[in-house]
Amino acid sequence: MVHIHSKHHHAARRLHSNLRFREVVLIILVGTLGAVAIYTSRDNNTAFGLLNQPVYADFVPVEITFRDDTLLSTSFLELDLPTTIDSATQVRAQLFDVTNPPEVQSFSALNTRVGGEVLLYWELPEGVSAVNIYRLAGEGTTEEQIAKQWSDTVFVDDALSQDTLYTYRITATVTDATTGIAYESQASQTASVLPEDRIPPLSPNEISISSVSVNGKAALRILWTYPSDDDIAAVRIFRSTYFGTRGEQIAQVEYPKAEYFDTTAPANTTVYYTLVAVDEAGNASSADFQSPLPGNASPFTPFGLQTQ
Repeated sequence: MVHIHSKHHHAARRLHSNLRFREVVLIILVGTLGAVAIYTSRDNNTAFGLLNQPVYADFVPVEITFRDDTLLSTSFLELDLPTTIDSATQVRAQLFDVTNPPEVQSFSALNTRVGGEVLLYWELPEGVSAVNIYRLAGEGTTEEQIAKQWSDTVFVDDALSQDTLYTYRITATVTDATTGIAYESQASQTASVLPEDRIPPLSPNEISISSVSVNGKAALRILWTYPSDDDIAAVRIFRSTYFGTRGEQIAQVEYPKAEYFDTTAPANTTVYYTLVAVDEAGNASSADFQSPLPGNASPFTPFGLQTQ
């Protein structure tokens, strides 16, 4: 009896150990799956999941196939295939009437700012290769044609009068290849412009100043060279006793004279001159200070040690 009881006792212990082992394994598996589920939770709206961010896969781990009848089913096609228009079935065409050409597009007149000159430019409509250009000077004058069958898209009208308003009209023109008759567009665009000279001349250069005697009185002689502008009219001379200011105008010398004697300069006082060129339209060159030259001519030698 003692032997049998011991045998049953050992068997019961082994059975109990096996059950405990299976429970441990089951708990580990459940814990692992739960941890993975929590870590990879894709629910952004709850706090469930450690990352709290969706997890996406960059590839599909298995190959997905469909049966042919599934791909060809009506419901599948209606759901996934958008309705498109076959552009190849649309043919572009335009009826062009040679006897009534279309209007010229974007017609403009621009003042080139050099004076006596206007730049015209436009865009040709499809089917048109030339234009006629008309000009009206001022008011109450007769319109004149200044270009016929002009095939470019720009035109420069020069030799115009200053301060005169010019109005331009442009029409598209097409020649019938069969009859040789030229037809103009019924409607035309107009543009007006005032050809003003707004470009200032260059400044006088090669300015030199020396002390001279005029009628027994000390004076400063100023010499310069005119710039190469074609419409130079005069040079204005300004004098100041302070560096960095233009001062007052003391003279205006008409072209082509390029000399001036300053007999009113204060004695024993440093003065500064600024020479400004003026063209026929009244435009003045830069008022930058020109004489004497500002700054230290020899930056490595102090002002007090320079040789005069």
